[in-house]
Amino acid sequence: MILLLAVLWAAPPATPRAAARACLESSREAAVLACREALARSPSPASAATLHRLLAAELGALERWEEAVESYRAWGRLRPDDAEPRVLLGGALLFGLDRPSEAAAVFQEAIALDPAVAAAHGGLGDALAVLGRHPEAVAAYAEAERREPAYFETRPASRERYARSRTGEAWP
Repeated sequence: MILLLAVLWAAPPATPRAAARACLESSREAAVLACREALARSPSPASAATLHRLLAAELGALERWEEAVESYRAWGRLRPDDAEPRVLLGGALLFGLDRPSEAAAVFQEAIALDPAVAAAHGGLGDALAVLGRHPEAVAAYAEAERREPAYFETRPASRERYARSRTGEAWP
């Protein structure tokens, strides 16, 4: 009986829609498996973009950053005119993989796609601050704050990097 339940529990969802629903409704490792199963069923480009977004978020939560970056990149390829996948990709590169140069380039792509996205400017500021490019970081942070006056209220680490960059100091 227990073996039968284990087999039923591990069985993949019966339909593409059920696989996508399992991706959305599961968490962590179960969500990763469900999202990959749904992607293997060749969903429409719009559905695949959503699945990659969900998959990347779960992989990030599991600190599987290389895989998360791959999924963010796939999402970005499916949404070439959307800044959001690039902002989240930049964050994964910067904070998950400690690749600030690559992150800065990705944040700049996001800004080119949609200059109104404060998180793209703030992320660029974070990457530039880590790189020690303080005057450029200050300009990026100022633009983030101009675009979203409350930008730093929920980002204390970025607020501190901004303050330190104004004096040319590194923060951690």
